[in-house]
Amino acid sequence: MQLAGDIGDGPFGQTSGDYNFYSLAAGAGQRIDAALVDPQGSSLDGVIVLYDSAGNQLQLVDNNAPGFGELLSFVTTKADTYYVVIYGST
Repeated sequence: MQLAGDIGDGPFGQTSGDYNFYSLAAGAGQRIDAALVDPQGSSLDGVIVLYDSAGNQLQLVDNNAPGFGELLSFVTTKADTYYVVIYGST
């Protein structure tokens, strides 16, 4: 499954308050990949976070500097609904 979205498309698009939430169902042993493409030269410092249905944070990715993307890759341990949150800070 591939989803697309834009950071900066909501009412807080020009602040650090713009969060994009994605919900997906996955079985045990499935891989979840989430990528943030950040145009070179951008001042956006992107972050990707993965949660389970109980709200437990499973992984947070904030490895790169502004102007570079982020990639989260996670293999599930149980069937559940998972939530990917992508946001940026400037």
